[in-house]
Amino acid sequence: MMKPLFKSLLTMTAAFSLIACQQVEPVSGLAPETTTQELGTSTPTQETASTTENQTPQPDPATSTTQTSGTGTNGSTDTTTTVGTTSTTEPTATPTEPAPEPVAPSNIADLAALSFSSVVLDQSFSSDRTSYSASVANEVISTELTVSPADSSASVTVNGQELVPGQATLVTLGVGVNLIEVATLAEDGVTQKSYFFTITRDSAPVTTTVDTGTPVAIDMIYHVEADTQK
Repeated sequence: MMKPLFKSLLTMTAAFSLIACQQVEPVSGLAPETTTQELGTSTPTQETASTTENQTPQPDPATSTTQTSGTGTNGSTDTTTTVGTTSTTEPTATPTEPAPEPVAPSNIADLAALSFSSVVLDQSFSSDRTSYSASVANEVISTELTVSPADSSASVTVNGQELVPGQATLVTLGVGVNLIEVATLAEDGVTQKSYFFTITRDSAPVTTTVDTGTPVAIDMIYHVEADTQK
């Protein structure tokens, strides 16, 4: 009877020992359970994480970094980092307009129009015709010449005297033949053209005076001779 009782006591003692061991030491293979309040630490919040990220050194503006995170097939996190250089675009210079080609001086020496006052030419003026003639009465002692060159840059002279295109120039006419030369010089200073006008002014009319003399009174004296013969 003592043996069964002793055996029961041993069994109970072993059971109490096992329970005591479980309270003192954790079960093998299990991580010890820690309480946040006992350790004095707190789980990082989202605000703390953001602050940590803001303190991270900023990348060089000339370099851009791209991180891509994903979950692998075995449950691990894969991170791919791509580093690139930011390209800088240089400003495009505006093309400069090329300088215009220099314009060659004109070689036009024609007259576009010409007219005389109180003078009627034998032909209507034409820039292709260079010789004209006309006759005027003796009373026409002068005429006004007006010319217009075909090219405004050309210069014009009349009998060697420069005149202003478009303005009347007085030309004196003598009795008889008057030769008038109108010359043009193109802008190039080389090309010349002359127009010739022969204007004949009539002479003054001749007044013929017939001298009939001054009548002379002649006293007639008649002598009467007496007839002495009987």
